[in-house]
Amino acid sequence: MPLTLLSVPREVGRRWARALAEKRTPGANLAATLWADHLGNVMNCFLCDESIVTPPPPFTQLLPDKAPDQVVAAPLCPACAALPPMVRSHRCMALWRKVIGAPHW
Repeated sequence: MPLTLLSVPREVGRRWARALAEKRTPGANLAATLWADHLGNVMNCFLCDESIVTPPPPFTQLLPDKAPDQVVAAPLCPACAALPPMVRSHRCMALWRKVIGAPHW
């Protein structure tokens, strides 16, 4: 199964992250809205390539996009989502830098 990444407007990603940080809205509700078109499909974890069966919606890591007004939403499996936040973010960013720095053919 190919990796599924979503391109999300930066402002939507910012509101989403702020709502989670302030605990205004449960993350599962926000993730369900974000991944609504892909629920029922099998996705792969961005970090370890483990299969993720949906529903429920996967944990979502937001990453910067090359487009200044967009962010990328990447699904993570439960094991990768359970990593400490700084470790998870560092691993995602290290992999993402390799992905966006690679030549596209």
